[in-house]
Amino acid sequence: MIPTLWTRFFLVLIVIGTFVGCEIVEPPSTPRGLLYVRAIDSLSGNSLNGLSILLDSVPQSQTTPALIGPIPAKSYHLTIRGLEYAERNYTVQVPSIDTLFFEAKMNRAPVGYIQVTSEPSNARIVIDEQYARDSVGTILVTPSFIPVSEGRHTVSAALADHRTLRPSLHHIEVSQNSTYPLHFQLEPAVVGRNVGNIPFPFRQEILQSDTTRHDSLDLEQYRGFLVMISCWFTTCNPCRLELPYFASTYLTYASRRVRFISPTTPIGQQSRLELYQSGQALGITYPLTYDPHPGFWFRMDGRTPPSYPLNILVDTTGTIVFTGGSLTENELHQLIENHLPR
Repeated sequence: MIPTLWTRFFLVLIVIGTFVGCEIVEPPSTPRGLLYVRAIDSLSGNSLNGLSILLDSVPQSQTTPALIGPIPAKSYHLTIRGLEYAERNYTVQVPSIDTLFFEAKMNRAPVGYIQVTSEPSNARIVIDEQYARDSVGTILVTPSFIPVSEGRHTVSAALADHRTLRPSLHHIEVSQNSTYPLHFQLEPAVVGRNVGNIPFPFRQEILQSDTTRHDSLDLEQYRGFLVMISCWFTTCNPCRLELPYFASTYLTYASRRVRFISPTTPIGQQSRLELYQSGQALGITYPLTYDPHPGFWFRMDGRTPPSYPLNILVDTTGTIVFTGGSLTENELHQLIENHLPR
């Protein structure tokens, strides 16, 4: 049957209502600026790539060199870490509507060693939320004997189609010339999209203001952490309503082994930079990733697009413990509290 003119009119209203029917509540406008962080070797002067950056003790998705922001214009405690370098701490003042260019001179640190084993073997090793790599960039797997700088480090291990039994994350304080044996026990698990499964492989490009970089994030890098994955797109009103308090909740729990990721789906011809800026406008400081095929990594039935927002919580062993739609701020806090690493 051919729809009448009135039927077509109401269908158009329904479609429009899906995207603009709710009032969008944007977070209060605050002065913002950019922070460019570069690290160099204090002796050679060479630029150092891939060092971890923390602002006010919250890990950033970018590594050195990085253009971070726009972020609120204020004073920050900046920490830079590398496996071969002594941790450096600074206080920086991000200006309003401008860019602070900051260069950190890093000193090579005395090293200790970690001896990482697992059952079964060949598990990928993650140190300080980054894959451990050899001199040519190959990811190290168990068993491995790895030099690391003096100081605090976290170490985990992950293997495809396996969960990592507790303790899934080791916190160590490394001293010079000392060796620390670390062992991980893994068990086979069903890969899927339901509670009790481990997720299908997740590896996506990190959205950032520097569009020349195409760094990626693998969910395995957060093994040993509680991870909230919130999938969204920019014209999804329920998504935009909940993301500001997702952003503030992340800052509340980041120091308690909680991480957030937001896979972001482009609408029409939206660029990566536009997607990144949309997330920044909502106050998001945790990783936004590029998800051009909605929910593809989550393996829906292959025909029906997922309903957004789509929220997935993965525990410290790598196991899905929650999947669902919109969450109120209280529901989000309660969900995290119920699964918080102890």
